[in-house]
Amino acid sequence: MIRPAPVIGERPWWRGLVGDAGKPAHQYLYLRPGRWNVSLQYDSSTGVAVHAPRLRAGLPPSLEPLGPG
Repeated sequence: MIRPAPVIGERPWWRGLVGDAGKPAHQYLYLRPGRWNVSLQYDSSTGVAVHAPRLRAGLPPSLEPLGPG
């Protein structure tokens, strides 16, 4: 099975107050049209909002260690 290379949003691409709980920050990823599987690794004492065309999703707060469980 062949998978396309992942699109990775690098840490320096974040804009806003990254690391300040409850403060807004954002990052744009420009993807070609099609279906995408999205994986978001984060730790936050507040929830995370994910917005895309035809998508509004919320992720709960999580302070679990990053990486495979």
